[in-house]
Amino acid sequence: MKAKKIIALVGAVVLVGALAAIAVGATGAYFQNIKAGTVTGDSGSITVATSGGSTNGTGGQNFTWAHMLPAVPNTATVTCTNSGANNEDVYLVFDASTLATLNSLGTFGECHINATTGDLFDSVNLGWPAVAVSYKVGSNVAPGGTCWVSFEFNWGANYTNQTPVSITLPYSMVATQVGQAPNMAQPNSP
Repeated sequence: MKAKKIIALVGAVVLVGALAAIAVGATGAYFQNIKAGTVTGDSGSITVATSGGSTNGTGGQNFTWAHMLPAVPNTATVTCTNSGANNEDVYLVFDASTLATLNSLGTFGECHINATTGDLFDSVNLGWPAVAVSYKVGSNVAPGGTCWVSFEFNWGANYTNQTPVSITLPYSMVATQVGQAPNMAQPNSP
């Protein structure tokens, strides 16, 4: 008897729910309030302009020294200006395939890299430690703001080779969205 009452009660609840759903669906009566808006946006920009260096070159960023002597430092500074619309981080990025030439000099070469962000690299025994592929030289640089990087090199005091030697070390100044490391593989743009 108790089971019949429970089944009858469940059946009544299901029937009332079904009737309510039909009534609302059939009449379409409900309250509604709408606020219209639009989604608007344009892309930001991360760009960097360079100046300085010892010769103008592409974008004013070449470091070029002639007739270098042992233990006589040669220094050049490049200034980077955020010419984009958003804050950016700026990196000095060396070409990894040619970096081994510099890092193999050992005590025959000396290198110092300083920047807005501080002293980044100091070695009188290149290869220990080795010059890294990239260094952050500007952090959260605002549009129109600047940062700088100074690269100093000289032959070590024990370098006695009288035969002229030429070293070429390609590098790039790379601006990134704040907090992102440089990615030299360029993705496709829309």
